[in-house]
Amino acid sequence: TNEIISLTANGNIYGLRLRGNTLVYTASTMIPSRYGGPERLGIYGVDLGHPDAVQTLVAPQANGYESYEFATLGNWLVYSDSSAQQPVLNVMPLPVSLVR
Repeated sequence: TNEIISLTANGNIYGLRLRGNTLVYTASTMIPSRYGGPERLGIYGVDLGHPDAVQTLVAPQANGYESYEFATLGNWLVYSDSSAQQPVLNVMPLPVSLVR
């Protein structure tokens, strides 16, 4: 359609996953510090039919060292923080607004 949609992020966007009209991605926010600081990653979702309503699925953590791996399976978000000493596989339902 040649339509351009701007995604919410204060840094870099990684791992775009598109399923139907639903886009799930990780985005970084730089932690302010003298040397730029680590990136704080969160996982976000948006229905491209309503791009102004980006939803935070997994909020950035305070330590700023997370590194998320994720996938969408049906109406579920499956993710893990691969930077953790003992990564755990997490499963959560996607919000109803993203699974229309």
